Amino acid sequence: MGSYPGLESMGIDKMVRTTGHLRLGRFGFYIGAIAIAVVAWLAQRYTSGQQIFESQVESLTQLQDQQLQAFLDMNRLLTTLGTTMLGALGFLLASRSKDRAGSSVRWSALASGAFAGLSVFFGYIASEGILFMLRNQFFDLEAPVILWPHTAHFYALLLSVFFFSDFAIHDLNKEDRSARSSKVSDS
Repeated sequence: MGSYPGLESMGIDKMVRTTGHLRLGRFGFYIGAIAIAVVAWLAQRYTSGQQIFESQVESLTQLQDQQLQAFLDMNRLLTTLGTTMLGALGFLLASRSKDRAGSSVRWSALASGAFAGLSVFFGYIASEGILFMLRNQFFDLEAPVILWPHTAHFYALLLSVFFFSDFAIHDLNKEDRSARSSKVSDS
């Protein structure tokens, strides 16, 4: 944005530049939200539109039932860990010191939240794959409709933990150091 002579002393020039950045940021946010919705729709469409040629199963054997239970338990565990990661991230961001409340959020915190959300989403897609498998009366936990979302579920959570660790170690440590230095200078 251009500069407005004579207005710099009143801070209006800075406000105009900031407002322009906010509009661009909001526009980027909406574009990102639309992109995420399209990717989610395509992933769900891919899951429900698979043509899988497996032999039909009337009922599951005891081993298949145990495999299915292990898969569902793993899916529940990863989903619980993903939502816990989102909760912990929200808690840490909300409990930041008031003097840093206006500062920009670290990219590592945003990446952690995004990957935790993706992990939960892929858990949902994996559950949809299981329902698809049971609805079409076949049993193959290594079918692509089940395997790729389950794998993405795990690795998205792993990336979320990595970025959360980066945020917790670097940002919160930096905040603690600045709080200690301000206490020392106040003394």
